[in-house]
Amino acid sequence: MGVTHGKKADHNHQSHNSACAQPLIGPGESDLVSDLGSVIDPEQRWGREEDLDQSKLLPEKTDSLYNEELIRPKKLHNPIKASKSHRELQRELIITHKRGAVVEEKPELQRVLQQRNRSQALKRDRKQDEEKSPLEQELLKRQMRLEKFERETEEQRERSKCAPEFIRVKDSLKRTAIASAVEKEL
Repeated sequence: MGVTHGKKADHNHQSHNSACAQPLIGPGESDLVSDLGSVIDPEQRWGREEDLDQSKLLPEKTDSLYNEELIRPKKLHNPIKASKSHRELQRELIITHKRGAVVEEKPELQRVLQQRNRSQALKRDRKQDEEKSPLEQELLKRQMRLEKFERETEEQRERSKCAPEFIRVKDSLKRTAIASAVEKEL
């Protein structure tokens, strides 16, 4: 007929002698086998190996005693997961993920560091603009002296227009003396 896979459905049911009929079990468990023997028909019990249920051989008492004897490992305390800030961060990440929002590409510390570097660079640029080089400082001093000199000469001209002729002649003599002194200075 057809091809079958696995074990054959027909098994030879031979009578087993008493030494082979009992499973290999530890001491003190023979009463279990006798209990199981009364529940299961002897012909069915040893007909197939799959029919033998190992969980029925051991009582529940032994499982609980066995588990009590074992040393159960304790869950290690993780201080990071226990911290409130970490839990809040995880909650926030889950909420943003559910909303579909893009999580920031840069961490907060990196963002703060970049802002700080930018502000320091701006301060340096402002300082450089405010600070003048020694050459610029000397040029400013000279420009201020020249402006002061021009103001004084302008004031003298205004006064000289109103003054009598002998005072104008005296002022012109002073101007020539001042002009020659300025030329000597330069």
